[in-house]
Amino acid sequence: PDTVPAPGSEASQLLVQPLVIVPDGPVTQIGECIRDAAAELRGQRIAAMVILSDWCSNSGITPVEATRYAVDATGAPFPIFAVGVGDPAVQRDIAVAGVSANPIAFLNDPLIFNVALEQSGYDAATVSLELRIGDAVVARKDITLEPGRQYHTISHKPTEKGVFKYVVSIPKRDDELSGLNNTAEHTVTVKDDKVRVLLVAAPASWEWRYLKTALARDTSVDASVWLQSAEPEWVMAGGKQIDQLPMSKKELIDDFDAIILLGASADAISNDQLENIRAFVGEFGGGLIFAASPLVVTEAFEKTPLAKCLPVSLDLPPGFTPASDIETSFKPLITPDGWAHPAMRLVEDPHQNRELWDALPGFFWLQPVGKLKPGARALAVHPEEKTEHGPLPVFVEHRYGAGRVFFLATDETWRWRFLVGDKYFYRFWRQIISLTASGKLLGSAKRLTLAVARNKYTVGQKVEVEAKLLDEMLRPSGERFLQATLDLPGGGTQSIRLTLADPSQGIYRGSFVARKIGNHAVWMTAAPGESPETVPFSVTMSALESESRRLDVETMNAVAAKTSGAAFTIDHVDEIPDRIKAESVNITTEHPTEIWDSWGCLLLFVLPLTCEWWLRKRRLLT
Repeated sequence: PDTVPAPGSEASQLLVQPLVIVPDGPVTQIGECIRDAAAELRGQRIAAMVILSDWCSNSGITPVEATRYAVDATGAPFPIFAVGVGDPAVQRDIAVAGVSANPIAFLNDPLIFNVALEQSGYDAATVSLELRIGDAVVARKDITLEPGRQYHTISHKPTEKGVFKYVVSIPKRDDELSGLNNTAEHTVTVKDDKVRVLLVAAPASWEWRYLKTALARDTSVDASVWLQSAEPEWVMAGGKQIDQLPMSKKELIDDFDAIILLGASADAISNDQLENIRAFVGEFGGGLIFAASPLVVTEAFEKTPLAKCLPVSLDLPPGFTPASDIETSFKPLITPDGWAHPAMRLVEDPHQNRELWDALPGFFWLQPVGKLKPGARALAVHPEEKTEHGPLPVFVEHRYGAGRVFFLATDETWRWRFLVGDKYFYRFWRQIISLTASGKLLGSAKRLTLAVARNKYTVGQKVEVEAKLLDEMLRPSGERFLQATLDLPGGGTQSIRLTLADPSQGIYRGSFVARKIGNHAVWMTAAPGESPETVPFSVTMSALESESRRLDVETMNAVAAKTSGAAFTIDHVDEIPDRIKAESVNITTEHPTEIWDSWGCLLLFVLPLTCEWWLRKRRLLT
């Protein structure tokens, strides 16, 4: 209009309508909004798009990716004017990004927690890292924060047996963005009984000699030893004397928590025994440590039932020839997964741990293997030798069914004893024994096992529950349905129906949607009167919207530049109308008229009838 209507007048109310926006969504999807708006206006000329946001898009396609949809009816791109709302300064925040520790511990033995921290805005600040059980602080240490992700350790010697929920936390600072991410939980079962280990080797290698002696000295381990190359009259060492390898699955389950095949020969173990070991791990939560040796043909296990539970393929890619230089040692290259893994923590301080791995004596021999299996993690690799699948692995770990498997491609960790004895050599072995045996020690060998996919969920996520039930003869249960109970935060319970999913294994599955915030627990019993199996987990609100409240200037500028638009701060938003290019467009509008609804159509129908009536009257026709 030529004149501006007075504020509050009827004319001004017709021109200006209030825009009411309620920011109640759980996520911000700027890219999806750009795409949907362009699709809704498809077929029309678009002069420009104006977006007011903090540009912290945390879901869906990215805003920069969505700019390819910013075209109008003619196929020409239209500009996007990006308006930034918020403070571009770095938000100050500290987050406990993760906590790991052995799920089982023993009385008065050090229990080490590996803590991952992330922070922004607090470089070089000193904070207190606390370890609590309930409200009681059981350990505390001061740490200096560094840029990016960093790792620290904190330890505690448990003095009571039982199941304890440890909480790792950093007190919230007054100027911190949020304190919701300053804590993390980890549940540990403290036991006072021994770890039962079966050690099997073919020749009496140096690795076997030193490990056998170290196991015998450890009062928390009950080790049984079987040397395949020994004379029949030789008395086997160890806590439980055995005169042959266990022949039945029940013997393995009843007598052992972990099995170490240390350069064992596949020819001296029957396929039935190897299948029992596989079931001991996969079905009953037992641990397996498999170490290769140059004194046996390790590849022979690839054709046995045991190959199913190993984390690597023992067959090499065709045409690969490893370098053979027994006069030159190599030091394993620790991977990012390795630095975060509790088994690779030879000293508590992360910096000292890295220095120690660099100082340890190297290895001369390595068993070359094929690719890693899905879910397997290489904790250390050869620094130079590679196949088409990547560097040759040295240490590999993965979960197989209910149990855990640790693979060593060398049998030369005994070299770490030089000048220091068992200090690092046995600490490494003791940690992988505890890690692999944890499933069995926690009760996975019982008739009933229960699990959820994760230990943390957000509201609205589906929680998948899986149970495995065996009958009294350790055969898969034939029941069609099982009933589990969900303990809800604040009291109350909910029944969960589990349906038989795999009759051959006795596996049942069910699911439910998490509705309440807080700590939950799923539990059930194998039979009336037996102790329940319980799996705890927590449910929180989605943290996507609170993770960052900083104005993302980089994304805002990228979207504006990609569409030949412009970026503005909120105080310059009034400049946008002058930047939008005005164009004159001739628009042809068609107004269709229905023929049957016109006067002409009515006259064409009425006029003949009137003429006929008049003629009949005129000529006296009837």
